[in-house]
Amino acid sequence: MALYVDDLLIATPDEPVLRMVKQVLESKFQIKYQGSVKHCLGIRIDYDQFNGHGVLSQSKKVKELVEDFGTNQCTEVDTTMQ
Repeated sequence: MALYVDDLLIATPDEPVLRMVKQVLESKFQIKYQGSVKHCLGIRIDYDQFNGHGVLSQSKKVKELVEDFGTNQCTEVDTTMQ
């Protein structure tokens, strides 16, 4: 049997759980840890580990859509999610 996985994201606030999951995966599969994720599926990911805050952004895609549909003259509005 063969299995190929291009990317896998593991997200948890619990460091011991993260280490355990990585150990289990490493015992079963050949893996390479590439550090913290910055982009995934067109979404920019910014995470402040010190404060525990994360931001997901698709601003590049939104700007492309605005230009494609000719709505460049619209007024921008910031929307925060809580």
